[in-house]
Amino acid sequence: MYRDESRDESRDESHTELHDFGREHEMGEDTLLMSSGKTPKGFKIFSKGYCMSKDCMHDLITWDNVKLLTCFLVTIVATISFSAVNEMPEQNHLAALSASGYWEESLRNVRSDLVGFSLSVRTDQSHYNYSNYNVNVGVYATNMKTGLWQQLGTWDATKQVHARSHVNHMMDLQLEDWSDFDNWTVRITTNETQSIGIEFLALSLDYNARYQVLFASLILITMYILIILEWLHSTLAAMVAAFIALATYAQLYTRPTLTAIVMRIDFETLGLLFGMMILVGIFSSTGFFEYVSVKTYKLAKGNLWYLACALCALTAVLSALLDNVTTILLLGPITIKLCKVLDLPPKTLLLAEVIFSNIGGGLTVIGNPPNIIIANNRAVQEAGVTFGNFMLHMFPPLLLTATFAYLYLWKYHKKDLFREPNLGLVTDIMAWKRTLALFTSHGPMGEASVREALEEHVMALQDDLNNSTSQLNTISELESRYTIRDYTLFLMSSIVLLGVIAMFFFHSTIHVSLAWIALAGAMMLIILAGLQDVDEVLTKVEWGLFPLILLCSSPLFFFSPLLFFSFSSLFFSFLSFLFSSLLFF
Repeated sequence: MYRDESRDESRDESHTELHDFGREHEMGEDTLLMSSGKTPKGFKIFSKGYCMSKDCMHDLITWDNVKLLTCFLVTIVATISFSAVNEMPEQNHLAALSASGYWEESLRNVRSDLVGFSLSVRTDQSHYNYSNYNVNVGVYATNMKTGLWQQLGTWDATKQVHARSHVNHMMDLQLEDWSDFDNWTVRITTNETQSIGIEFLALSLDYNARYQVLFASLILITMYILIILEWLHSTLAAMVAAFIALATYAQLYTRPTLTAIVMRIDFETLGLLFGMMILVGIFSSTGFFEYVSVKTYKLAKGNLWYLACALCALTAVLSALLDNVTTILLLGPITIKLCKVLDLPPKTLLLAEVIFSNIGGGLTVIGNPPNIIIANNRAVQEAGVTFGNFMLHMFPPLLLTATFAYLYLWKYHKKDLFREPNLGLVTDIMAWKRTLALFTSHGPMGEASVREALEEHVMALQDDLNNSTSQLNTISELESRYTIRDYTLFLMSSIVLLGVIAMFFFHSTIHVSLAWIALAGAMMLIILAGLQDVDEVLTKVEWGLFPLILLCSSPLFFFSPLLFFSFSSLFFSFLSFLFSSLLFF
């Protein structure tokens, strides 16, 4: 092979120069390391002769480094875009409004013919019936060409303010040239003779704000792609998406203050997740999940189809009452163990459990994070959605989905589930024995060695079959291994967890939020369990999930509060349609 001696000489010269540089200038620890021939920390790219060789560049240009560099650059661009906009505190104006007058506010920093409104109406229904009032919002400006004061647009907010206390709206005035107008003013009127309280904010939006749904959808789709393809960790993907959302919001609307950003975080959702994670984490440490899985296997009596149906039903029930992610993480290892004993491909049962975990998790508010986000939305709560009626409305479609899932499992995995355990191992032994019969022990030397190797392989398979059969006949071995590890903690955890779930059904009657119930239950269980190590308690919380929740309450969705929920519904509807297509076609 040809060797480039000139390149080697240049490397030696560079190495010698660095040695001399270190001796002459004495530039600290890193320089001394370089002069001794060692690679200092932070100089790994110069490890081969301390120069940028092609091999070093090849080591640097990897897929992981490209991903990190891209995220770094995107974060820098988002930070600059966010910081370039002047910070303007979004101060809501409070006023009393009646038919005898109107409320008026000047619209500053007009950027286009799009105007965004945030309106809240407060009435005292105990002293007067306010059900017949209306609220109208008008935008006025002076036409600089004609000098006339004219109305540019109006918004009848009556239906919205009667339906819920807080309304966000974007008005598109559709002007030919918005720069022809000056002295923009927003005026609010009502026909109510009695005074009503209003909280109001008006902002001039960027022209591209009309595409806010498209921007928000692209950000969420990009985040889903990064997570599904595992290009980035889910936490990092959510944080990058949050930075992009903040930068987009600043460009379309205005740069919010840190206080305004923090106030947009859904602490009710975070509190409910935090409390339930601690409850489930302590409850899972008792060994309940492994214990109930072994009992399910015992009840199936070796029938693979019964076992699959029972495990799927168990997964759905536990996911509905606890948490679907935790349920899969705890049932997964014991499922793999059972599949190994039964000579069954683990993929079949694991995928079935994942499907039924999502089905069961969708039944209750606490079953999965999307349900928690939806149930804690202010508009959903004002519509009268409670823990009980949420479960009542979700049960019929999820029951139908579970039926289709069972049919899919029966139709496409019948070969794996409707057979005797270890049938695959028995078939392999018979096939290898037929192959062994083709070779004789008195044949040539090569043929005899092949026969000997085949005999050893068949004996190994027979040992595996005997071991597996003995495990099937001695279920007590699994029962002795997977037991309730702490009966006292199991009893206390069960009482507290059942009490918390029961309180969830009555939270609308006792006027206590779901988050407070979960946090109170977590505190009670920590005290009863005698947990003194705070770090041990905090390890039971899935911290990586919180950035995803924070993104859902990003300021990008300020004027479209239900955008995320609508997009999620469409996304999961598409997945359901795709699943149905695979099932029937």
